[in-house]
Amino acid sequence: MDEHTDAFGGLSKEPGAPDAPASEMLVGAARVAYAKWSEGQSQPVSCIAACPSTIPVRMGTIVGALAAHLELRRLPEFAGTLPPFDPERSRNHHIGALLQALRYPHNVKGHVLLVTETTADPWTLLIASHLLREAGAGKVTPMALLAAI
Repeated sequence: MDEHTDAFGGLSKEPGAPDAPASEMLVGAARVAYAKWSEGQSQPVSCIAACPSTIPVRMGTIVGALAAHLELRRLPEFAGTLPPFDPERSRNHHIGALLQALRYPHNVKGHVLLVTETTADPWTLLIASHLLREAGAGKVTPMALLAAI
């Protein structure tokens, strides 16, 4: 893969390739990863995909399957569109653009599992977590399916 280590065999997609539902193998890998990753942690009561994704159908399949498997409430998606990341601009500009672009206009209760496709942009996870906390989440636990290299 070009910018991500794709341990999930199909989470990433080639540029220009269409988004599609996640395969059973990919969903199973996400379940196994969650089981190993969550040992000793408190059980969330709901889950959501982190912000608008480049692969919303695939991520939606994975988050839906995790919600069903773990008997979690699936939260409505974030409102807004992610601004494009501009490496020529400062980190503060990027954070400000995220805060202006994203909204979470729903009430949330309890512990939320925030599932993201990659750790390449930790600021998006930070802002998404912040918005969920402002909406009432007691705790937000992020889970990335890919690690940026």
